[in-house]
Amino acid sequence: VQQEEAPHRSLQSYGIDYYHSYSLEYPNFTKMPRLHRYMNRVKIFHQALRIKYLYRCVFHCFFLFLFSYVLLFNFQRPTNENPSIHWTEVLTIIFVTCMLFEEIHYLKDLLFFMCIIFIVMSGYGVASRSLVYYPNADKFNQSNIDTSFDGRSVFRQITYRVYYLMYGEFGTELSNLDTYPNAAWSISTHVLLAGHMLFVNILLTNLLIAMFSKRFNQVYEDIQNIWHSQQYLFTRQYFTRSPYFPPISLIYDIYHLCRIAIFAVRRAKVFKIIPINKDLIKDWYEFEGASTYEYAHAQVKASEAASMISSQGSDLYNIRKRKETDDNKNDSKNSICSLQKIQDDLTNLKESFEESRRQINDALTQIKQSLAEFKQHSTTKVK
Repeated sequence: VQQEEAPHRSLQSYGIDYYHSYSLEYPNFTKMPRLHRYMNRVKIFHQALRIKYLYRCVFHCFFLFLFSYVLLFNFQRPTNENPSIHWTEVLTIIFVTCMLFEEIHYLKDLLFFMCIIFIVMSGYGVASRSLVYYPNADKFNQSNIDTSFDGRSVFRQITYRVYYLMYGEFGTELSNLDTYPNAAWSISTHVLLAGHMLFVNILLTNLLIAMFSKRFNQVYEDIQNIWHSQQYLFTRQYFTRSPYFPPISLIYDIYHLCRIAIFAVRRAKVFKIIPINKDLIKDWYEFEGASTYEYAHAQVKASEAASMISSQGSDLYNIRKRKETDDNKNDSKNSICSLQKIQDDLTNLKESFEESRRQINDALTQIKQSLAEFKQHSTTKVK
């Protein structure tokens, strides 16, 4: 973007544009009116993580104060004179309901255990009631055995009574079975009750302890990873959470769900540079291919030069080593030749000396003979 020209956007706003000079040189440039800019800044301010966390803390303090006030002063039953409850109690119920939807995800560790408990309770409740109470409702002196097919009676006879068996509260369960000890349905239900109590009180309790023990071991072994993961999830949670407190946050949640549904239909790759003009994609591919080829070619040339230098260095070293070896061999040969020559010279000198000595001896012998002949000749003349 040139300073003389008006900036223009070449990338889509829902993609990545942090590399573009438009975003770097004109970070606050916008064509929106001043009111829209102000509202956008207000939105950014309230979407900040610190502001969301501060709002959440203030809301919890306000909720605790309101909850305490309702329990202490306005928690009263509706009467004929005042059939409606106080508005603070209604507001508290709305707050608790909205908070319950946000805190459900904390029960995910117990979901598996709760499913097993529900299956076991339903199995024993349906089997025992079908054997004992529903066919023999008139044999017990109780007026609370309701065998009608409606939600309240089914829940009261099957789920409600069986649930308290986990805590050891048998009620009239054993006394009703002991009333007819010789009946087949009583004996079979005794066996079912024993198996149910064994499974629930021992096996499922150990399973729950094992699940929590496994969770604690995982937290202990991967404490750093879990801490960073939880920190990221906590930050991400406040990043996507509404800046408003319940029940106003429910409107934001509905808007967020609608937004998710819309983007699920109209998908767009966000973490990607998306140009407005689609012809730029082809240019980018060509540029990327050329850059990759140039980089690869440069790397290949560098590797070839390095290998050549290394091979040349090794060849020069071998040549130098071979030359030094040859020089040593030549020096040895030259030394041997010099010694042989010196030895030959000494031999020749010795022969020359012997020849000279022989000649000198011959000459001395001739001189002695000459002197002896001269002396003899001189003696003859005197006589």
